[in-house]
Amino acid sequence: MNNFLHYWLSQSNQPRSTNVFQDRNYYGAVLEPKSGVLHGAGQHIWSTFEEYWQNVESKPCLYMSYIGLNDNIDQYIVDLQQQLDGKPGLGLQVGLAMTIDGQPEKHYEMQASNGELDDQLAKLLNFYQRLQRPVLLRIGYECNGTAWNGYEPDSFIDAFHYISEKVNEVNAAALEKGLEPNIARVWNLSMDYKDLNYGLQFKPDESHIDWWSINPFTTSDFEGNDLRRFLAMAHDIKKPVLLGEITPRYVGTSRGVKDWNCWFVRYFNAINDNPGVKASSYINWHWKEVAKQLGQVWGNWGDARVHNHPDILRLYNEEMSKPHWINLDG
Repeated sequence: MNNFLHYWLSQSNQPRSTNVFQDRNYYGAVLEPKSGVLHGAGQHIWSTFEEYWQNVESKPCLYMSYIGLNDNIDQYIVDLQQQLDGKPGLGLQVGLAMTIDGQPEKHYEMQASNGELDDQLAKLLNFYQRLQRPVLLRIGYECNGTAWNGYEPDSFIDAFHYISEKVNEVNAAALEKGLEPNIARVWNLSMDYKDLNYGLQFKPDESHIDWWSINPFTTSDFEGNDLRRFLAMAHDIKKPVLLGEITPRYVGTSRGVKDWNCWFVRYFNAINDNPGVKASSYINWHWKEVAKQLGQVWGNWGDARVHNHPDILRLYNEEMSKPHWINLDG
Protein backbone atom coordinates (compact mmCIF):
# COMPACT_ATOMS: atom_id res chain seq x y z
CA MET A 1 0.00 0.00 0.00
CA ASN A 2 1.51 3.33 -0.97
CA ASN A 3 2.00 6.23 1.42
CA PHE A 4 -0.79 8.32 -0.12
CA LEU A 5 -3.33 5.54 0.39
CA HIS A 6 -2.19 5.12 4.00
CA TYR A 7 -2.66 8.85 4.51
CA TRP A 8 -6.09 8.83 2.84
CA LEU A 9 -7.30 5.96 4.98
CA SER A 10 -6.03 7.64 8.15
CA GLN A 11 -8.16 10.67 7.31
CA SER A 12 -11.28 8.59 6.76
CA ASN A 13 -14.13 8.74 9.25
CA GLN A 14 -14.69 5.00 8.84
CA PRO A 15 -12.53 2.82 11.10
CA ARG A 16 -10.29 0.36 9.34
CA SER A 17 -10.45 -3.26 10.43
CA THR A 18 -7.40 -5.00 11.85
CA ASN A 19 -5.88 -8.05 10.21
CA VAL A 20 -6.88 -11.59 11.11
CA PHE A 21 -5.03 -12.83 14.18
CA GLN A 22 -2.48 -15.54 13.39
CA ASP A 23 -2.17 -18.50 15.73
CA ARG A 24 0.76 -18.06 18.09
CA ASN A 25 4.02 -19.96 18.13
CA TYR A 26 5.07 -21.60 21.37
CA TYR A 27 8.76 -21.75 22.28
CA GLY A 28 8.58 -23.07 25.85
CA ALA A 29 10.10 -20.00 27.52
CA VAL A 30 9.66 -19.13 31.20
CA LEU A 31 6.20 -17.58 31.72
CA GLU A 32 5.32 -17.88 28.03
CA PRO A 33 1.62 -18.60 27.44
CA LYS A 34 1.01 -21.46 25.01
CA SER A 35 -1.37 -19.29 23.02
CA GLY A 36 -2.67 -15.75 23.12
CA VAL A 37 -1.12 -12.40 24.00
CA LEU A 38 -0.63 -11.03 27.52
CA HIS A 39 -2.36 -7.66 28.03
CA GLY A 40 -0.19 -5.16 29.90
CA ALA A 41 -0.59 -1.46 30.70
CA GLY A 42 0.88 1.38 32.71
CA GLN A 43 3.31 2.83 33.17
CA HIS A 44 4.52 3.07 36.77
CA ILE A 45 2.26 5.95 37.89
CA TRP A 46 -0.41 3.96 39.68
CA SER A 47 -3.12 6.61 39.23
CA THR A 48 -2.78 6.42 35.44
CA PHE A 49 -2.99 2.63 35.59
CA GLU A 50 -6.15 2.87 37.71
CA GLU A 51 -7.59 5.31 35.17
CA TYR A 52 -6.94 2.79 32.40
CA TRP A 53 -8.35 -0.03 34.54
CA GLN A 54 -11.60 1.86 35.15
CA ASN A 55 -12.13 2.65 31.48
CA VAL A 56 -11.26 -0.56 29.65
CA GLU A 57 -13.67 -3.46 29.73
CA SER A 58 -10.99 -6.17 29.53
CA LYS A 59 -8.61 -5.75 32.44
CA PRO A 60 -4.84 -6.03 31.93
CA CYS A 61 -3.01 -8.97 33.47
CA LEU A 62 0.33 -7.07 33.66
CA TYR A 63 1.22 -3.77 35.33
CA MET A 64 4.28 -1.87 34.07
CA SER A 65 6.52 -1.15 37.06
CA TYR A 66 9.94 0.57 37.05
CA ILE A 67 12.78 0.47 39.56
CA GLY A 68 16.49 1.33 39.59
CA LEU A 69 18.99 -0.79 41.51
CA ASN A 70 20.18 2.38 43.28
CA ASP A 71 16.64 3.43 44.21
CA ASN A 72 14.96 3.04 47.59
CA ILE A 73 14.05 -0.63 47.22
CA ASP A 74 12.36 -0.81 50.63
CA GLN A 75 9.90 1.97 49.78
CA TYR A 76 9.31 0.51 46.34
CA ILE A 77 8.36 -2.82 47.90
CA VAL A 78 5.98 -1.21 50.40
CA ASP A 79 4.25 0.88 47.74
CA LEU A 80 4.00 -1.88 45.15
CA GLN A 81 2.75 -4.44 47.64
CA GLN A 82 0.00 -2.07 48.73
CA GLN A 83 -1.02 -1.47 45.12
CA LEU A 84 -1.02 -5.15 44.21
CA ASP A 85 -3.03 -6.13 47.28
CA GLY A 86 -6.05 -4.52 45.65
CA LYS A 87 -5.54 -6.42 42.37
CA PRO A 88 -5.36 -10.18 43.03
CA GLY A 89 -3.71 -12.04 40.18
CA LEU A 90 -2.15 -8.99 38.53
CA GLY A 91 1.33 -9.73 37.20
CA LEU A 92 4.26 -7.39 36.62
CA GLN A 93 6.24 -6.21 33.62
CA VAL A 94 9.25 -4.55 35.26
CA GLY A 95 11.76 -2.12 33.81
CA LEU A 96 14.93 -2.60 35.88
CA ALA A 97 17.36 0.32 35.46
CA MET A 98 21.07 0.68 36.14
CA THR A 99 21.12 4.38 35.29
CA ILE A 100 19.12 7.58 35.72
CA ASP A 101 16.88 8.26 32.75
CA GLY A 102 18.08 11.30 30.85
CA GLN A 103 21.39 11.47 32.72
CA PRO A 104 23.58 9.03 30.76
CA GLU A 105 26.72 9.98 32.65
CA LYS A 106 25.20 8.38 35.77
CA HIS A 107 24.93 4.83 34.44
CA TYR A 108 26.18 2.25 36.95
CA GLU A 109 25.84 -1.19 35.35
CA MET A 110 29.47 -1.92 36.31
CA GLN A 111 28.46 -1.73 39.98
CA ALA A 112 25.83 -4.38 39.34
CA SER A 113 28.20 -6.80 37.61
CA ASN A 114 30.94 -6.49 40.24
CA GLY A 115 28.56 -7.29 43.10
CA GLU A 116 28.34 -3.86 44.72
CA LEU A 117 24.54 -3.90 44.46
CA ASP A 118 23.99 -7.50 45.54
CA ASP A 119 21.98 -6.57 48.64
CA GLN A 120 19.66 -4.35 46.62
CA LEU A 121 19.27 -6.97 43.92
CA ALA A 122 18.61 -9.81 46.37
CA LYS A 123 15.99 -7.77 48.21
CA LEU A 124 14.22 -7.00 44.94
CA LEU A 125 14.31 -10.50 43.44
CA ASN A 126 13.27 -12.16 46.68
CA PHE A 127 10.31 -9.80 46.89
CA TYR A 128 9.24 -10.78 43.37
CA GLN A 129 9.61 -14.45 44.25
CA ARG A 130 7.51 -14.07 47.40
CA LEU A 131 4.74 -12.39 45.41
CA GLN A 132 4.24 -15.58 43.39
CA ARG A 133 2.91 -13.47 40.55
CA PRO A 134 4.42 -13.56 37.05
CA VAL A 135 7.24 -11.04 36.56
CA LEU A 136 8.63 -10.21 33.12
CA LEU A 137 11.89 -8.49 34.11
CA ARG A 138 13.37 -6.17 31.46
CA ILE A 139 16.95 -6.05 32.72
CA GLY A 140 18.50 -2.71 31.77
CA TYR A 141 15.52 -1.89 29.57
CA GLU A 142 16.20 0.10 26.38
CA CYS A 143 19.82 -0.98 26.74
CA ASN A 144 20.78 0.49 23.36
CA GLY A 145 19.52 3.98 24.27
CA THR A 146 23.06 5.20 24.93
CA ALA A 147 22.05 8.85 24.52
CA TRP A 148 19.78 8.78 27.59
CA ASN A 149 21.02 5.84 29.66
CA GLY A 150 24.75 5.72 28.97
CA TYR A 151 25.09 1.94 28.76
CA GLU A 152 27.97 0.53 26.73
CA PRO A 153 27.72 -2.91 25.07
CA ASP A 154 30.39 -4.82 27.02
CA SER A 155 29.52 -3.47 30.46
CA PHE A 156 25.80 -3.91 29.84
CA ILE A 157 26.20 -7.53 28.74
CA ASP A 158 28.32 -8.29 31.82
CA ALA A 159 25.63 -6.80 34.06
CA PHE A 160 22.83 -8.63 32.26
CA HIS A 161 24.64 -11.96 32.64
CA TYR A 162 25.27 -11.29 36.32
CA ILE A 163 21.65 -10.39 37.07
CA SER A 164 20.47 -13.32 34.95
CA GLU A 165 22.42 -15.72 37.19
CA LYS A 166 20.83 -14.15 40.27
CA VAL A 167 17.39 -14.63 38.73
CA ASN A 168 18.24 -18.27 38.06
CA GLU A 169 19.19 -18.72 41.70
CA VAL A 170 15.90 -17.26 42.91
CA ASN A 171 13.88 -19.36 40.46
CA ALA A 172 15.80 -22.47 41.54
CA ALA A 173 15.06 -21.69 45.20
CA ALA A 174 11.37 -21.43 44.30
CA LEU A 175 11.48 -24.89 42.72
CA GLU A 176 13.06 -26.32 45.85
CA LYS A 177 10.05 -24.99 47.80
CA GLY A 178 7.66 -26.63 45.37
CA LEU A 179 6.78 -23.32 43.70
CA GLU A 180 6.82 -22.37 40.05
CA PRO A 181 9.63 -20.09 38.79
CA ASN A 182 7.93 -16.72 38.35
CA ILE A 183 10.64 -14.38 37.01
CA ALA A 184 11.50 -14.28 33.30
CA ARG A 185 14.64 -12.55 31.99
CA VAL A 186 13.81 -10.11 29.21
CA TRP A 187 16.22 -8.36 26.83
CA ASN A 188 14.68 -5.08 25.65
CA LEU A 189 15.65 -2.64 22.87
CA SER A 190 14.50 0.88 22.05
CA MET A 191 13.74 1.83 18.45
CA ASP A 192 14.69 5.47 19.10
CA TYR A 193 18.48 5.31 18.88
CA LYS A 194 20.46 4.44 15.75
CA ASP A 195 19.33 1.13 14.21
CA LEU A 196 18.89 -2.56 14.94
CA ASN A 197 22.50 -3.36 14.04
CA TYR A 198 23.60 -1.04 16.84
CA GLY A 199 21.12 -2.60 19.25
CA LEU A 200 22.40 -6.09 18.50
CA GLN A 201 25.79 -5.08 19.92
CA PHE A 202 24.06 -5.16 23.33
CA LYS A 203 22.71 -8.70 22.98
CA PRO A 204 23.59 -11.01 25.87
CA ASP A 205 24.23 -14.70 25.36
CA GLU A 206 21.00 -16.51 24.49
CA SER A 207 21.32 -18.79 27.50
CA HIS A 208 20.66 -15.74 29.67
CA ILE A 209 17.52 -14.56 27.83
CA ASP A 210 13.99 -15.94 28.16
CA TRP A 211 12.15 -13.29 26.10
CA TRP A 212 13.16 -10.72 23.51
CA SER A 213 11.49 -7.31 23.68
CA ILE A 214 11.30 -4.10 21.65
CA ASN A 215 9.49 -0.75 21.95
CA PRO A 216 7.90 0.54 18.72
CA PHE A 217 6.23 3.94 19.22
CA THR A 218 5.74 5.59 15.83
CA THR A 219 3.88 4.57 12.70
CA SER A 220 7.24 4.32 10.91
CA ASP A 221 8.47 1.91 13.59
CA PHE A 222 5.64 -0.49 12.75
CA GLU A 223 6.30 -0.28 9.01
CA GLY A 224 10.10 -0.25 9.02
CA ASN A 225 12.47 -3.11 8.35
CA ASP A 226 14.05 -3.12 11.83
CA LEU A 227 10.91 -4.41 13.54
CA ARG A 228 10.43 -7.12 10.92
CA ARG A 229 14.08 -8.19 11.28
CA PHE A 230 13.85 -8.23 15.06
CA LEU A 231 10.73 -10.41 15.07
CA ALA A 232 12.21 -12.78 12.48
CA MET A 233 15.45 -13.14 14.45
CA ALA A 234 13.54 -13.84 17.67
CA HIS A 235 11.58 -16.57 15.90
CA ASP A 236 14.72 -18.12 14.43
CA ILE A 237 16.17 -18.65 17.91
CA LYS A 238 12.76 -19.53 19.39
CA LYS A 239 12.24 -16.60 21.74
CA PRO A 240 8.80 -15.10 22.45
CA VAL A 241 8.53 -11.33 22.03
CA LEU A 242 7.20 -8.70 24.42
CA LEU A 243 6.29 -5.31 22.97
CA GLY A 244 7.64 -3.65 26.08
CA GLU A 245 6.42 -0.06 25.73
CA ILE A 246 3.67 0.97 23.32
CA THR A 247 2.12 4.42 22.90
CA PRO A 248 0.77 6.41 19.89
CA ARG A 249 3.57 8.95 19.96
CA TYR A 250 2.96 12.13 17.92
CA VAL A 251 -0.51 10.78 17.01
CA GLY A 252 -2.46 10.49 20.24
CA THR A 253 -6.17 9.76 20.51
CA SER A 254 -7.83 13.19 20.22
CA ARG A 255 -8.98 12.78 16.60
CA GLY A 256 -10.85 9.53 17.24
CA VAL A 257 -11.22 7.33 14.16
CA LYS A 258 -8.47 9.18 12.27
CA ASP A 259 -5.99 8.30 15.01
CA TRP A 260 -7.33 4.77 15.14
CA ASN A 261 -6.64 4.35 11.42
CA CYS A 262 -3.29 6.10 11.58
CA TRP A 263 -1.71 4.33 14.57
CA PHE A 264 -3.85 1.74 16.35
CA VAL A 265 -4.55 -0.37 13.29
CA ARG A 266 -0.81 -0.57 12.59
CA TYR A 267 -0.16 -1.50 16.22
CA PHE A 268 -2.73 -4.30 16.34
CA ASN A 269 -1.64 -5.58 12.92
CA ALA A 270 1.95 -5.82 14.18
CA ILE A 271 0.64 -8.20 16.82
CA ASN A 272 -1.89 -10.06 14.66
CA ASP A 273 0.56 -10.70 11.81
CA ASN A 274 3.45 -11.97 13.96
CA PRO A 275 2.91 -15.28 15.79
CA GLY A 276 5.93 -14.76 18.04
CA VAL A 277 4.47 -11.72 19.82
CA LYS A 278 3.13 -13.05 23.13
CA ALA A 279 2.79 -9.90 25.27
CA SER A 280 2.30 -6.14 24.88
CA SER A 281 2.14 -3.21 27.29
CA TYR A 282 0.27 -0.01 26.44
CA ILE A 283 1.27 3.32 28.04
CA ASN A 284 -1.99 5.15 28.79
CA TRP A 285 -0.55 8.61 29.47
CA HIS A 286 -1.33 12.18 28.63
CA TRP A 287 2.31 12.76 27.83
CA LYS A 288 2.31 16.54 28.22
CA GLU A 289 0.89 16.34 31.73
CA VAL A 290 3.19 13.53 32.82
CA ALA A 291 6.26 15.22 31.31
CA LYS A 292 5.49 18.33 33.34
CA GLN A 293 4.96 16.24 36.48
CA LEU A 294 8.25 14.35 36.07
CA GLY A 295 10.33 17.13 34.56
CA GLN A 296 10.87 15.22 31.32
CA VAL A 297 10.96 16.18 27.64
CA TRP A 298 8.01 14.17 26.34
CA GLY A 299 5.58 17.09 26.17
CA ASN A 300 4.91 16.81 22.43
CA TRP A 301 4.14 13.08 22.41
CA GLY A 302 0.37 13.55 22.55
CA ASP A 303 -2.53 12.36 24.69
CA ALA A 304 -2.40 8.56 24.51
CA ARG A 305 -5.25 7.86 26.91
CA VAL A 306 -7.65 5.46 25.20
CA HIS A 307 -10.60 6.98 27.06
CA ASN A 308 -9.74 10.45 25.74
CA HIS A 309 -12.07 9.92 22.77
CA PRO A 310 -15.23 7.76 22.77
CA ASP A 311 -14.50 6.26 19.35
CA ILE A 312 -11.02 5.18 20.37
CA LEU A 313 -12.32 3.67 23.59
CA ARG A 314 -15.10 1.77 21.78
CA LEU A 315 -12.75 0.40 19.12
CA TYR A 316 -10.03 -0.39 21.65
CA ASN A 317 -12.47 -2.26 23.89
CA GLU A 318 -13.70 -4.24 20.90
CA GLU A 319 -10.15 -5.22 20.00
CA MET A 320 -9.09 -6.13 23.53
CA SER A 321 -12.18 -8.30 24.02
CA LYS A 322 -11.09 -10.67 21.25
CA PRO A 323 -10.35 -14.17 22.56
CA HIS A 324 -6.62 -14.13 21.81
CA TRP A 325 -5.98 -11.46 24.46
CA ILE A 326 -5.06 -12.79 27.90
CA ASN A 327 -6.84 -10.49 30.32
CA LEU A 328 -7.03 -10.69 34.08
CA ASP A 329 -10.75 -11.32 33.87
CA GLY A 330 -10.40 -13.91 31.15
